[in-house]
Amino acid sequence: MIEGRTGKEIGKALGISPRTVDIYRTRLLRKYNVKSTVELVKQLL
Repeated sequence: MIEGRTGKEIGKALGISPRTVDIYRTRLLRKYNVKSTVELVKQLL
């Protein structure tokens, strides 16, 4: 995510489906109570 990769690219690199990447991203957004991937990355850095 930090490198700006798409869910498809991340999934391919990790050997998982792009949908799984999207689900994990959504769960992280909820967990950290943020509305965008940019906010999530800022909070995690």
